[in-house]
Amino acid sequence: RKESILRWINHLTTRCHTHKVIKLSDAVQDFARSITSNVHGVSNGFIDAGKAKSKEIKRSGSGAFTRGAYFIGKCVWAKGYSELMHVVGDFNEQYAKKGERLEMDVYGDGDDFKEVQTEFARKNLP
Repeated sequence: RKESILRWINHLTTRCHTHKVIKLSDAVQDFARSITSNVHGVSNGFIDAGKAKSKEIKRSGSGAFTRGAYFIGKCVWAKGYSELMHVVGDFNEQYAKKGERLEMDVYGDGDDFKEVQTEFARKNLP
């Protein structure tokens, strides 16, 4: 009973106060005039750019990136950079064959960029 009342209030409120509802996931209830965008936080613009880059690479036969992995995002410690450093360091020490170290390109900027960059250099990580 409480769920149906809440659902009705949500529908009424969104119909009265919004022109369009942009949902981040289809896991939430349906609304009139709603679309789903940024599923799991990935904007269609990023997905389209990745598809375009993939087509360009296939057409030209060139490599996608200069290193073995890349990360795009806001550079803050909360995004998991300390865990990333740990995993890359462990891989390079234990599993990589000589001369086959995992290297990364990091694209982006953020409040902790200089600190993260300094810590990568201090730990001698590529």
